[in-house]
Amino acid sequence: MTILEYCIEQARKIPYVHGRYRLYSAVLNRKGRIIGESSNLYNRSHPQQKYYSTKAGLNENKIFLHAELAAMLKVRSGKPNKIVVARVDKYGHPVNACPCLSCQLAIKEFQIDSVEFTT
Repeated sequence: MTILEYCIEQARKIPYVHGRYRLYSAVLNRKGRIIGESSNLYNRSHPQQKYYSTKAGLNENKIFLHAELAAMLKVRSGKPNKIVVARVDKYGHPVNACPCLSCQLAIKEFQIDSVEFTT
């Protein structure tokens, strides 16, 4: 199973709630090992999420903790090399998970070399 397939499976495990994305992200080191992973956390935020969202010009409703940043914040050791992002619709089918502007800024500042996502 590839890391993208793993992230899709993890996203499918998230209960469907109308109006919310089922999104899962994993951060990998150079050896391809997962060193941080998370889903969107709609009931939490983080000062860095507010920073990147404000910098990207997003409104207050976008300041919940996004899966990409949550996964990057969980990295405790090792250098992040790649981030994989998966999103599924209410039926569990993979759909576009291109990181939003705030997450693109975070990925750049975390110096992650590669981004893979469902399309």
